[in-house]
Amino acid sequence: MTQILVPLDRSPLAEEALPWAAAISRARELPIRLVSVYPFEAQAWEMANIDPANPLAHAREALQVYLDKVANAPVLSGLASSYEVRAGEVASEITEAAAQESTDMIVITTHGQGGFDASSRGSVADRLVRTANLPICVVPPGTAPAKVTSIVVSLDGSKDAERAIASARELADAFRAHLHLLFVLDVDPGWSLGEPQQTALEEGVRTAAKTELARLRKTGDIAGIVTGKVAPAIVEYAQEHGCELIVMATHGRSGRLRLDLGSVADRVVRLTDRPVLLIPVRDEKVPSSPSPI
Repeated sequence: MTQILVPLDRSPLAEEALPWAAAISRARELPIRLVSVYPFEAQAWEMANIDPANPLAHAREALQVYLDKVANAPVLSGLASSYEVRAGEVASEITEAAAQESTDMIVITTHGQGGFDASSRGSVADRLVRTANLPICVVPPGTAPAKVTSIVVSLDGSKDAERAIASARELADAFRAHLHLLFVLDVDPGWSLGEPQQTALEEGVRTAAKTELARLRKTGDIAGIVTGKVAPAIVEYAQEHGCELIVMATHGRSGRLRLDLGSVADRVVRLTDRPVLLIPVRDEKVPSSPSPI
């Protein structure tokens, strides 16, 4: 059985991922695995004439006690859970732990408005998003989950972005939530156009978006098309339509509905006050097909 992995570092900030992990775990009927990693460089200890086994054993024991307490906390009540202590570079060890077990997604907090890079925790989240080959749910601090009623997935007309729909739909089905398929049209070409040319551009991309939505939409899905700067528009749409979760790819091959999903994902995480499920698309794993639009 697959599982949900939650990295913890004994901080209250890291633990804010637990309610969302628990909510997804209950909806998906998946167990939770808690992982703590402590830095360990044997060579540094040996150069100081200290047996590396001594600090290693102490750190491992302290983290095992901590994880055992978390695993039995009320937030995880009724859920199957396990835990593991690892030593090494944090992001690498979390990625390896996820690879060694069948992992559905990683749920981790970031630093909030500072985005990925404002803290060591943000840096870990950033590295996981850029290197792990599985979905990462990035949770801003202070976002205790309410009932999930709506989920929005952002699209750009590319096959890579389209791959996020399956994960979004799976979660929507598990939560019995509405699924919003959203195209954001940034129709600023980067240079001045005459009014007729600008109007033609806007009409062209809107028609293309409607065609794609007609192809992708299933019964019960809600289709949305908005114009503006992409990241703020996604965040605003989620707020206005009560979407508790945003789903998007972390890499896209842009067609006429041009969208750089790698950098957009980072900006969405920085701007939003709700979790963002990032679906990685790696060139070496998933060749991109030419966009039909």
